[in-house]
Amino acid sequence: MSVCVVTYNQEKYIGACLQSIIGQATDFDFEVIVGDDCSTDMTRKIISEFAEKYPGKIRPLFHTSNLGPALNYKATHQHACGRLVAHVDGDDLMLPGKLAAQHAALMQNPDCVMVTHDVQVIDEDGNLISTSFKRHKSGVNKLSDLYQTLPFFAHSSKMVRGDIDRVSLEWVNPKTIDIELHVFMAHKGNIFHIDAPLGAYRISTGMTAAAHGAVNTALVDATQRIFATALSESNDEREFISKCQAKAFLNYAYQAAVLGNKKQVKAFSKISLNSSKTNLIQMIFNLAPTNLIIYICKFRKFLKSNPGESLQKSAP
Repeated sequence: MSVCVVTYNQEKYIGACLQSIIGQATDFDFEVIVGDDCSTDMTRKIISEFAEKYPGKIRPLFHTSNLGPALNYKATHQHACGRLVAHVDGDDLMLPGKLAAQHAALMQNPDCVMVTHDVQVIDEDGNLISTSFKRHKSGVNKLSDLYQTLPFFAHSSKMVRGDIDRVSLEWVNPKTIDIELHVFMAHKGNIFHIDAPLGAYRISTGMTAAAHGAVNTALVDATQRIFATALSESNDEREFISKCQAKAFLNYAYQAAVLGNKKQVKAFSKISLNSSKTNLIQMIFNLAPTNLIIYICKFRKFLKSNPGESLQKSAP
């Protein structure tokens, strides 16, 4: 098995990430490939120290120039030799039993190409924010389930069959983000999900941190690409896919309202309605005054949230 870790300027987190991987108890061997995207802080030094302490276990991959997140992911995964490949972002953590549980799930479900799990949500200092990223039933999920809830798992929870992982890398480009990889892989087979927290996702250090008062446009653009492709390839399921697209953009409209971004609330509400007319909430988002929508969404968020919970994790 291969575990791929991607990192950039994460000196505060990479040590804990690697230790959580090394500490996994398994009855199989695994390698850890760490792709550092030309960090300018102490990240490389920490990785080197782990490689010296665990020779043959941790394989550093030090780039000589900054590739960007997508190409660092691609370069790191290209070095994976395992029949199974797990992915972890350098600021996230594995919890005990993760690798063993995922390995068992893939062995027991030959129709599945990927196994995922729920994660805890932690802050920059490792404090627990939420015991769950997103609740989703355990068991086998099809591509249609992923379209309906895009995504229902964190990127660092993913373990994939090696042949599928390697094929997916062929079309990765600088704009590719994780949800597009998830959809590509789900075209190749089912996803087995474990509704238990087997990892920890660190909030406010990745894509959500870069948004600054707005839903991250990289996520929105990727979602548009995913559904545009799905609609172009489908004849029998166009209505279903359109409804999924409408739901996804209504979710973005809600997130934008919680963030107080009027422009995005209007834009995403319109895309949702134009995709498919699905429910009354969708009509309210399009017809009610934007300030009222923002007030209601913020109040709902206040009632539902734990202190410090990410605005990007909510859904209408």
